[in-house]
Amino acid sequence: MKEELKIKVNELKKNNIIDSAEKVFSKFGIDNTTMDEISKEVGISKRTVYLYFTSKTAIFNAILFRANKRMYEYFSEEVQKEGFSSYEIKEKIRVFWNTLKKFKTEQNLYFKVISMYENQKIDMDSKDEYLAKGYEWSEKIYSIMKESILQSGTGFIKQNNIDETVLILWMTSISVLNTVDIKKVYLKDFFNIDIEAFFETFFEYMVYPLINQEKEL
Repeated sequence: MKEELKIKVNELKKNNIIDSAEKVFSKFGIDNTTMDEISKEVGISKRTVYLYFTSKTAIFNAILFRANKRMYEYFSEEVQKEGFSSYEIKEKIRVFWNTLKKFKTEQNLYFKVISMYENQKIDMDSKDEYLAKGYEWSEKIYSIMKESILQSGTGFIKQNNIDETVLILWMTSISVLNTVDIKKVYLKDFFNIDIEAFFETFFEYMVYPLINQEKEL
């Protein structure tokens, strides 16, 4: 009983540190945040923070776990809506694209954390528990996309590597959202580009080869 209580207390303390780190990351940016600022926000010494997390990277991985879990909830909710299973491939990909945009707007810190992780060289060779659990949630997101595309895909998709197709859709979508976020003022002022119109053009470019090659095959 005492051991169970100890585990619960430790989890509460960990979650308190993670909550505080999210606030500091949002305020100063992930790269500019220090362990000193996290400990100040949570109201405990840096030494105590290190009892629960060995580094800022370990805290980052804990937030990554939350981010992947939350993103899965976004995607899962969409595919469970009535009528989704009967959509054509283009409509399904549009749902995924719109969900990703919505997630970035509503959960911007989590989106940034996921994006940062995907641009790192270190992957699942880590022994970090949160990183492993976060990876499990990202695999569930991937499975939703893969199964949904397979259900309505024919021709080009069925004759090519479905994993490559899903990864290309995912990577290009993340990249465009990140680049537009960084360059949105430049796009508006220099090119007079409407961001939503730009996103729609990107979507059409992204799905055009899939849709048209499927019709030809």
